[in-house]
Amino acid sequence: MKKEPAFLWIFLLILAGLLFLPPAGAQSISVSPDRLYFHVNGSESERQLAVYNGNAGMMRIRIAADEFPEWFSFDRSEVEIPPGKFEKVKVSVSPDAANGEYVSHLTVIPAEDGNKLTVQLGAVVAAVIMVDKENKLSTVLGVAISSAIVTSGLAAYFLLKRNLNLAKN
Repeated sequence: MKKEPAFLWIFLLILAGLLFLPPAGAQSISVSPDRLYFHVNGSESERQLAVYNGNAGMMRIRIAADEFPEWFSFDRSEVEIPPGKFEKVKVSVSPDAANGEYVSHLTVIPAEDGNKLTVQLGAVVAAVIMVDKENKLSTVLGVAISSAIVTSGLAAYFLLKRNLNLAKN
């Protein structure tokens, strides 16, 4: 009687064990827009985020802020999305900070399902927060002055060009 090699039995045991593992699946999430701009000149600013389920079945997703999480609130932090559909989530930011520009990232991932292994592919949305709580007019005045300078420069250019054309004739 011929004896079977030990590695063959080990291979068969591993193969049999793999048959009893829960199924694995990848999650497909799309988010629009990929950047949210918040201009806070009071106490709060609000934007809307659309999340798309590219899977064949229902998907539950979770949204969280990576930086400054205490500033953010969502009308729903977990959302059930039917296959091939969008769901909108309102994102509010109430920064407790001095005037300036801040950046955070919102992570959108599938909520964990304890029954199967999943590849956690999600989406990251940049959140740019401009805080101007004192509501200064410097930004508006700066734009107005810049526009006046550009307009004056263009007017001078066209007048000079016209005068040069007249001088040639």
